[in-house]
Amino acid sequence: MSVASAFEKDPELAKISTIYVAQTGSTVVLRGTVSDRATLDKLVSVPRGVEGATNVDTSQVQVKNPS
Repeated sequence: MSVASAFEKDPELAKISTIYVAQTGSTVVLRGTVSDRATLDKLVSVPRGVEGATNVDTSQVQVKNPS
């Protein structure tokens, strides 16, 4: 299963249109904006369950309400 397919399987994450997902080798790169830290944590947890994805880069994600 690809990382994109894993995100699409989660109805809550599938509706987020402000995040771009790419995979380079074993690293999944997330870029964009999320509403809160809990959403970011959930986004990070998805690729970790996909074979071949060993790292998630969130350095390009902005959290609107970080607390």
